[in-house]
Parts: sequence; structure tokens; C-alpha cells
Amino acid sequence: LQHFYDGTFSWKPLLAEVRIEPEQMSVDVLEGRVCDISTQGTLEYGKNGLIFQVTPQAAGQSLEHTLACLSGKSGLISGTFDLDGEIRGQGQGKDLLRSLSGTLKVTAQKGRIYRMTLLSKILAVVNITEIIRGKLPDLIEEGFAFDTASVRAAFEDGFCHVREGVIDGASMEIAFHGEIDLAG
Repeated sequence: LQHFYDGTFSWKPLLAEVRIEPEQMSVDVLEGRVCDISTQGTLEYGKNGLIFQVTPQAAGQSLEHTLACLSGKSGLISGTFDLDGEIRGQGQGKDLLRSLSGTLKVTAQKGRIYRMTLLSKILAVVNITEIIRGKLPDLIEEGFAFDTASVRAAFEDGFCHVREGVIDGASMEIAFHGEIDLAG
């Protein structure tokens, strides 16, 4: 296959070996890119549902382009990013989401976060460094500039656990952690 479209995302280019047997289909993705992210891995589908393993990777890619491709929304963030991870899962529907395991690490450089209205409003109030300088930027319009941002996450029991998140901004550093209920 040179190209595959699943109704939402396009894998282009795509180089894969497909094996079809009486009760199972398996795919080894040797080379595949979706939204500028390499997605090599394996996929098996049979009577027990889907079993997959993927190693998403990216280096020096555009955050703006990739997030617009993944979310359908543009103008959220600028900069470049690197991504490294491994994700596995098995099952069907919500059981597949609950079975996810693995890790992701994303590091972004030299960008701006736009359209994060709540964060922008909070930062506009607490950005004392800029107030002291007498220069308070309009974070809602101009965005929040950062030198580096990184997120380290793990998947388990239907959750994406953000273990460590750090944004080294132009005027402050922000640290965060939390979880996202993928199945809910």
C-alpha cells in the first residue's frame, strides 16, 4: 500500500505486509506516517478483537501542522516537536481503551501556546514578572511563548497519566501532572 485512509486519518506513505488467514488478519507496518508522525508497529485482528503495538516517533516536526491534522483545529500552538513512545493494546471498543499500556514522551521547542483561554486568563493575572517590567503581554491575543515544553505520559487501566509536564516559558516555568480518562 502507498496510502491508507481510515475515514479520519491518512497514512502516507505506508509500507506494510498484510497476512490474511481464515480467522485472523495481521499487518506489520514497516513504514507509515500519519500527521507527520511515524507509526511503525503491528496489528492483529481476529476473534479476540484487536491486538496492536505501535511506536510513534517524530523529530523536528511542526506542532501547528500536526495538531491541526490530529484535532481538526488550527492555531492552537506553534513550534517544533520530537516524539518517542510505545503503545500496546488488546480488545474491542472501550475494552481496547482500558487495555492500553505504554509510554509517550513529547518535547517541543521555540513556540507559542494560543487559544488556551483559561490558562491565558490565569497567566494574565499571575504574570508578576511582566507586571514588574511594566510590560504585560496580551496572552489571549499573543499567546504564551515558551522555549521548551515536555510531557512524559504513561497509559494504563484506561487512563493516560501525565507523569511530568513542564513548560519553560519566556517569563515563567509551569509544571503540571494529571490524568485523562480515555475510556470515559
